[in-house]
Amino acid sequence: RQKRRSFLRLFLFNKFLNEYEIASKQTILKSKPRSMLVILSNVCNINCIMCGQRHEKRTIMDNKFINLIKENVMFLEKIIWQGGEPFLYPNFEDLLIFFFILTIIE
Repeated sequence: RQKRRSFLRLFLFNKFLNEYEIASKQTILKSKPRSMLVILSNVCNINCIMCGQRHEKRTIMDNKFINLIKENVMFLEKIIWQGGEPFLYPNFEDLLIFFFILTIIE
């Protein structure tokens, strides 16, 4: 219960700090991100003719960016998984389990 309160306190402090920084038109922010759009990879198992990704070199997100997401997840209100097919990312299930457990514990 105490852990949940401290988590909520950090989350709300960051949210208010972020709102203040935006309202005061600061360009360098001390607050953590509140939302993320994450492109894990551009790997896809469908070959849609209208998709520009099918001609690109196949890439997968580096672990340093995964760690950056994990470090900031407690401040996130929203995370959007995008890219090719997120389920083709080798560790997508592990990421989902990590975020699920974190939201239950925190």
